[in-house]
Amino acid sequence: MKIIIIGDTLAAFSACEFFLGKKCEVTIVTQNAFLPYSRDKLLEYTTDKIKEKELYFANEDFYKSNQVQIIRDKQLNRIDERKKKVFLKDGPVLDYDQVFNFSLPKVNLPEIAGKHKKGVFLFSNLESAKEIKQRMAISDVACIIGTSQKIKTIAAHLLERKREVKIMTLEDPQIEAHDNLEWIHDENPLEFIGDGELQAIKLNSKKVIAVDIAIFFQDNLKTDEELKQEGLNKIQENVPTPQTDEASAGGQKQGVTCQTS
Repeated sequence: MKIIIIGDTLAAFSACEFFLGKKCEVTIVTQNAFLPYSRDKLLEYTTDKIKEKELYFANEDFYKSNQVQIIRDKQLNRIDERKKKVFLKDGPVLDYDQVFNFSLPKVNLPEIAGKHKKGVFLFSNLESAKEIKQRMAISDVACIIGTSQKIKTIAAHLLERKREVKIMTLEDPQIEAHDNLEWIHDENPLEFIGDGELQAIKLNSKKVIAVDIAIFFQDNLKTDEELKQEGLNKIQENVPTPQTDEASAGGQKQGVTCQTS
């Protein structure tokens, strides 16, 4: 039986683990270059608390030894449920017996003029975390925007490295006062200014502040545990659970047994 799993979250990895040892041909498709990784640890990685390899639920050897195929850097085009085929953009057409789509909805930056300039980021995935990490290393003045508690962690990390930090949020971020820290609580970004590279932000009061990196944070990103539970629920809803050979012989264990096609 051919199982196609789309996504790189803990939901996708949990689905992969579920089918291991059940005589299934498992393929994981991700839209980026990374193996399935932890969203919960992204902030630790961005602030140099852990290394990149610690983000991943398993290394390359795990997938190779379990004969799990990984197709990377391919976006889902469509799923033809009648013909049981997965179409990828600029990629192969995959046949399947069962497909599980754990792709996360795309999160976009707010519609603000100049949002595509280099140095403007939305903290949402490993790709953005890598870019933010690289940019922070060469930036002098950072503006952190949003309501997430992650703001405090990033601000503390930058202040430790003697960067100037401006926090733009309506609620008090409850960060200890610092000479290099400014809380902008009654303004919103109106435009990102710069010739390709971010150099400043124009606020809705028309005031302009010099910055070379702007990071947006959101509170509605799902945790690993939430993603895992969603994945397990989807499997339970769509996969029958016949008895294994052991259970058929009078044993107590039960589970899915996928016959090769």
